[in-house]
Amino acid sequence: MARTEDIREKIKDLREKIPEAEVIVERPPERDNLRLIVGAIVVILIIASIGGGITYFFYLKPERKKLGIAKENKILEIKKEFSGIESPKMTELIERTNKARSIDEVNAIDVRIIASYERLRHEKLSEVESIFKGPLAYNPEKERLRKEILRAKSISELKEIDVRAIGAEQWRNYLIKRINESANEEGKVVIYLPE
Repeated sequence: MARTEDIREKIKDLREKIPEAEVIVERPPERDNLRLIVGAIVVILIIASIGGGITYFFYLKPERKKLGIAKENKILEIKKEFSGIESPKMTELIERTNKARSIDEVNAIDVRIIASYERLRHEKLSEVESIFKGPLAYNPEKERLRKEILRAKSISELKEIDVRAIGAEQWRNYLIKRINESANEEGKVVIYLPE
């Protein structure tokens, strides 16, 4: 045991003789720069996240809500204006409204003019169908009028198409032809009235 005590005393003496040295650890300058850069990036990311959150909650979210309300109102207007009209334009306008990315785009959709055009076109086509029926159902003039109505690009072009005048002319021609066919050899037409 004496030996362990001797070793301990020697270690103690050595410690007293050697002054405590200051430990100086030198870091390479590149590591300091790297830490500075990483710290700056972290601070910038934190600031950008806070800025993005503020922008979203105080600007983008309310704008999206306003855009959603504007789209809903425009779709209701489209459905109201197109009530009673079967037209692919209605579906096209609803799709265009849903794809709009801003309130200005939604407001740029002029439903009334388009609906007026579609309503007039629908009326003209219905008028063609009501005039050209019976013996005139397969009249080539009927198909020509339908194509002309479908080709019209504006309300004024549609208004220029006079379905009644053309229909009256076609009926007149048909009736004259029938009268001529039913005339006897003397050129007289006999009309039989029911009793």
